[in-house]
Amino acid sequence: MGQANFKLKGKSAIVGTDPLEVVTEKTIKIVHPGEYEISGVSVIGIPMDVNNNIFILEMDGLRIAYLKQFGEKLTTQLLEEIGSIDILVISVVDAKLAAEVIKQVDPWLAIPMQFSNVSEFLKVMDKPNLEPVAKLTISADRLPSEFTIVWLSKK
Repeated sequence: MGQANFKLKGKSAIVGTDPLEVVTEKTIKIVHPGEYEISGVSVIGIPMDVNNNIFILEMDGLRIAYLKQFGEKLTTQLLEEIGSIDILVISVVDAKLAAEVIKQVDPWLAIPMQFSNVSEFLKVMDKPNLEPVAKLTISADRLPSEFTIVWLSKK
């Protein structure tokens, strides 16, 4: 839906990012760290610094991390708080740093965002010919068997 805005459709709710909001009968925006449970969607906001959070979404058997802004590799403490991740949605403003953070988190699937540097990021990740796709449909039982990058095109 744009540079850092994605729509994640689950069985019981829709989650929008940038700003993070869970949509059921009503829309609930989440901007602060903490733990939230909304219509079967668990949201964990982990503070990185004063103005920045990592959000972990648990929905339909998937753990999704949304990492919009970061200026350095993740600390050991942050990695422990994040835990095991299936899908990492990550800013690629700094392509090399994004690649390092992906290695740290070790997800099954990475989705780059903030497309101005995506071609550089794909080169760093040794996927220079990867083409964008309009939509990704995935479930816990259909995760890739090895690390995969999916570049979603803007709507």
